[in-house]
Amino acid sequence: MPGKDGKTADKKFADCTFGDMTRAIQAVKAPDKSLAPADAAKVSKAQQGLDKALGAHTAAHCKAHPTSAHVHVDLTSIPLEKLEEAMQAVLDAVRA
Repeated sequence: MPGKDGKTADKKFADCTFGDMTRAIQAVKAPDKSLAPADAAKVSKAQQGLDKALGAHTAAHCKAHPTSAHVHVDLTSIPLEKLEEAMQAVLDAVRA
């Protein structure tokens, strides 16, 4: 589990609090620290769009992976019935 200081610690799932789970979700959703600031801002906006469409406690998240030529973006854990809404929210957020 990610701690408040950013370090991780092992913890049994049964012992996790709601706060622990919220911090874990936020850690998964955090932009990659190796991204350029402009790219990190776009990823953050995309995540905000997902959160707006699906709720802040959704497991859906946006991750970016920089390569030598491009930044690749993965959107994961989006419920199929919410896919169109989520994609539109991401596009709206990134274009804003």
